[in-house]
Amino acid sequence: MSPRTQSQLENLRAERMQIIMDAALKLFANEGYHQTTINKIAGEAGISKGLMYNYFESKESLLFELLHQSAGEYLAFFDPDHDGILTKEELEYYIVKSFDSITADPDFWRLLFRVMLQPRVAEILRKKSYHLSKNMIKLLKAYFEQSGFANPRKEVVIFMALVQGGILQYVSNPQTTPLVIRDFLIDRYVNHIKTTDNE
Repeated sequence: MSPRTQSQLENLRAERMQIIMDAALKLFANEGYHQTTINKIAGEAGISKGLMYNYFESKESLLFELLHQSAGEYLAFFDPDHDGILTKEELEYYIVKSFDSITADPDFWRLLFRVMLQPRVAEILRKKSYHLSKNMIKLLKAYFEQSGFANPRKEVVIFMALVQGGILQYVSNPQTTPLVIRDFLIDRYVNHIKTTDNE
């Protein structure tokens, strides 16, 4: 049997990391981050504790990678051409794709939000997550300034709260429809149906 190529080894490592992260997400959501041990994660993933440390140096580093991966998928829809300028078409694409991704895999996002809302995890997120969203905040603020909103900084807060709130509402109760919030965001920030005169 010939030895594995470098590409095969990298793929195997990525697959095992994903298995570990899937197991950790399930345990973090159902048992709590603080109560979940490395031993439990290794058992759920079907690997030894020693092998676990070949992929993640600690439970916290595993959590960071899990959240970073999720945020990366979510933020990949934002400014897709990476030119540092947010257009109306790109903002609409981001809004639509964000809500599409939630409705396509609600179980994953439901578990993720259950983890993110735990006090210990929320504390960690406050310390680590700003760098992931600071470019998004910068581009949104510039877009709202160019679009004529009286208080662009306020609109950034409102926009992000509506997106996150719409997602949270749906994953908490799949019987609700996120399309109302999605369409409101498009009307207000892409089509500018609501004027800025009364902002």
